[in-house]
Amino acid sequence: MDLIVDRLSAIEQSASRILAAATQEKERLKAASQAEMDAYDDRIDGETKQRLSALQKNLEERMQEALARDRREAEGTQARMEADYEARHEILADQILKQVIKG
Repeated sequence: MDLIVDRLSAIEQSASRILAAATQEKERLKAASQAEMDAYDDRIDGETKQRLSALQKNLEERMQEALARDRREAEGTQARMEADYEARHEILADQILKQVIKG
């Protein structure tokens, strides 16, 4: 009977050591997995920031190009209007005066 109790005790001790080793391995794997996830998150965050920065820079450049184009168009329109006014302001003034006198 003592032999059976000794064997059961040895089996229980062995099972306890196996469970303890499994728990340690589980914790080691959990820490390694967490470290990998943290590294992945950091890498993705860095890539996302770089992509956002590039997109923002591209958008800023496009906006500046559009503003410059609009400015050139507005200046061209203004120059044409001023040239038209200079060429025709006396005719326009006469027409306005005639309409005021008629009305």
